[in-house]
Amino acid sequence: MNEVINEQFGTVTFVLGLAGSGKTYLIKNLVHDGCVIEERFALDCKYHNHLASELKKGKRCIISEQQLMLSDCRDKYIKKLKNDVGKHFYINWICFENDPTSANINCLARKDEEKESYDPYGNRHVDMNNEWTSRYTYPAGATIVKVYRQPNIATQTTVESTSTPPPQHPQVITTP
Repeated sequence: MNEVINEQFGTVTFVLGLAGSGKTYLIKNLVHDGCVIEERFALDCKYHNHLASELKKGKRCIISEQQLMLSDCRDKYIKKLKNDVGKHFYINWICFENDPTSANINCLARKDEEKESYDPYGNRHVDMNNEWTSRYTYPAGATIVKVYRQPNIATQTTVESTSTPPPQHPQVITTP
């Protein structure tokens, strides 16, 4: 799970998964003392520079960025991060399984307060998942987490799944 680079410095935990897989829920339950950045950070130097700064201070940071599900984007970004931080940090990978059926049900079943203004019905996220699922890969050493499938609101029945709900306090990261 860990790519150990140097014990003196920070840790970045990348949480990867399709929309509706449970990334935000998991992130809220992970221990950190540095930055937490969700989505679109890889496109913005401001967020990257903040992450690099926090890692240099020895902080534990959590990042969720869907683009990092793609191996070429992930490899390019990690190379940039190592170059900017100086190779003195740990990398943890937590990946939700590539389960578009469960993730799409979760997108459509989100409560109103969980929906984003640009996607009030969850359809945009479903379309994104259907596009990204064939290109989603797990980095070497990643911890793979099952997607919990929410009740299907449309039929008011629980969709059967072998998935189990995420634990209240996930124990998937060991700190250096």
